[in-house]
Amino acid sequence: MSKLFSERYKELLSGNQNFLLDEWPLISKFASIINSFDEESITHPDRFNLTLVGKESALVASVTEYHERNGWYQDDIKQTIDSLDESSMSRLFDISELLYINLTSNFKTDFEKEINKLFIKYDNPWRLFDGRFLKIDTSQFNKDLQNKAAEELQEISIIESPFSIPYKDYIDAIEALNQGKYNNATFLAAKSLESTLKITVGLKGKYKAKEALSNYANCANFPMLPEIMNPQGFCDNVLGSVFYIRNNSSAAHGLGDNDSDISQSLARLTIDLAAAIHTFIIEVKMQKRLENINPDDLPF
Repeated sequence: MSKLFSERYKELLSGNQNFLLDEWPLISKFASIINSFDEESITHPDRFNLTLVGKESALVASVTEYHERNGWYQDDIKQTIDSLDESSMSRLFDISELLYINLTSNFKTDFEKEINKLFIKYDNPWRLFDGRFLKIDTSQFNKDLQNKAAEELQEISIIESPFSIPYKDYIDAIEALNQGKYNNATFLAAKSLESTLKITVGLKGKYKAKEALSNYANCANFPMLPEIMNPQGFCDNVLGSVFYIRNNSSAAHGLGDNDSDISQSLARLTIDLAAAIHTFIIEVKMQKRLENINPDDLPF
């Protein structure tokens, strides 16, 4: 059973009252979106008799589980649902993450889009990615950069499932940054980018970033560069910047933040560099794919 938002950020929520921006207009509209996605699903109450069919509200199921996780077995489910617009942001995050699990795939996508559209409108840094809330960096530049990379990785992971691995690692890197685990964030950002490069060039197995960069300089997905720019130099000095930070710091030794020499600023820089490079690699890859499409294969 995966941890909900309030469990993942328990320490930060208890130690910083401003960690979440509890703005009433946003909470009211947030609650309205949750209520509007109360999808009904078909259930089989008796697993030994599949002819018995029932219907279950996704929102009721989600709030019920939320109560059970908090040990509120006697509390009124309907009252919690009716008072969502009076809830804390943390509670709405928890219920939204549970609701996402209970929605069908089509509704999941729309639910995520509506919530993120609302949070962008209110300039709130939190975003829902694959049913998990993450805080995108508060400065507009960093926010746009990280958001775009996460969206690009999410989209390509739907088309090519191997990219779900670097997507998850990148999301975990952002969460580690939010939690103050800077060593962890740096390690995961580099791990994510390394996976993206390996998938792009078709490397499988225990290859290192150095091999992935060398292969990228000679693969079909490599971008067109100015004539005076050396392809391998571009890979090593530009695309390899994230690996340089990882390999020359405590992040080289893997996860864990004991004896970390990574500052918040350096961890943020690593994630932002990884975001820009992820976006670059994916955009070039998709452009190459479009260029190689045979017009005769198009359905129109």
